[in-house]
Amino acid sequence: MKKVLMMILLTGITFAENINIKESILPNIKAWQPLMLDYRNKNLVIAFNQNKITNKIFLSIISIGICTSDLFKTLDKVNKIVILNKHAEQGYIFNNKNNKCKQSSNYKNKQKEFFLLGNSRIY
Repeated sequence: MKKVLMMILLTGITFAENINIKESILPNIKAWQPLMLDYRNKNLVIAFNQNKITNKIFLSIISIGICTSDLFKTLDKVNKIVILNKHAEQGYIFNNKNNKCKQSSNYKNKQKEFFLLGNSRIY
């Protein structure tokens, strides 16, 4: 009985955390027309209404929409941010371990782009 109650409690916490992260991020990325936003196992996966995610689109979404000061606390729970095209076949994976988004705020312009791309890989 104790195990069942513990599982229900943990599932409820995970579900609430999932909703909180989605609700926090969605307003910041609406301009890019997200088609899907999912958070599981500390990975945030977002598919956008684009045929191809170029590095310019990726940098725009990450630097302007996601890695913003109002989301630093929320993103502390996220290890990877996956930005995908509308077919979920192409995009970028940003390694957010140790809250790299927050660290990116220490850089400006080209240095920030290099930092973000340096902590990313092609999907």
